Amino acid sequence: MMIYIDDYPLKERYHACDNFKNNIDWKQVSTAIQNDGLAWLDVTSAIEVFPNLAMDESYRLFCCIAKEYHGYWGRVAALHKGDHELPKPEESVLSGSSFTLPANAAPPMQAIYRAGHTHGYMDAILCHQLLNDIPYAGNVLSQREEIITKAPVDFQDRWDVFLQIDDWRTRLLPNATGIAQMAYTKLLSFHRVFENHLESSDGLEKIYLDEYCFYSSPGFYRMSRRNDDSMYRGFINGSGRYSLDRRCCVFDSRSIEIARHRANRK
Repeated sequence: MMIYIDDYPLKERYHACDNFKNNIDWKQVSTAIQNDGLAWLDVTSAIEVFPNLAMDESYRLFCCIAKEYHGYWGRVAALHKGDHELPKPEESVLSGSSFTLPANAAPPMQAIYRAGHTHGYMDAILCHQLLNDIPYAGNVLSQREEIITKAPVDFQDRWDVFLQIDDWRTRLLPNATGIAQMAYTKLLSFHRVFENHLESSDGLEKIYLDEYCFYSSPGFYRMSRRNDDSMYRGFINGSGRYSLDRRCCVFDSRSIEIARHRANRK
């Protein structure tokens, strides 16, 4: 049986994400990068944007930002409160500057819990997007991507459609793998890439169908060995940490392009 998520406040949540990114002191970030080669800031409060998520009390979220050719880049990582190791700046011929995260810095979603409500899945996905966006939010070249639940108004006239979609609603699919404590493991949604028409952009907006697979613990994700980010050397063990109200937020995803805006069409 399929469950549709019709009442999730996408617009409200994206607005809150934008406010969080805009409230970062980017002047202070720039000064830190100029002086130290990187900026290291606590972004744990990003969790407050999402009412169905909670932070593991033993961890905090930190964002490391450096500079490259196009502007800023970086990573958000989860670090145990008792670990005070700092990232190490490095020089990079290709990007201008780089860094090594602390040895125990883990992917941030491993330190976050979600409620059992269906909105918890959506909050986890948007939180992951926000944490990925933060290091790049100070760039004028940042490209916007958003989950959508209906076709663009000009979809029939100005888009090349590769896969016909009759129902744009976000939906949860029943768990077919038998993973413990998971009533549903897969979520299907659509997202639109809003082109910024800068630099190498082809100026053509795109729409993707996305499949998210949620895991009952980081260990199951680790065994799948998919979408690994080699910058993270830490790992937060999920054993004994989860309950019906404090579920795992770790997921992987895959996407296929289903439509593209037509070029030179008025």
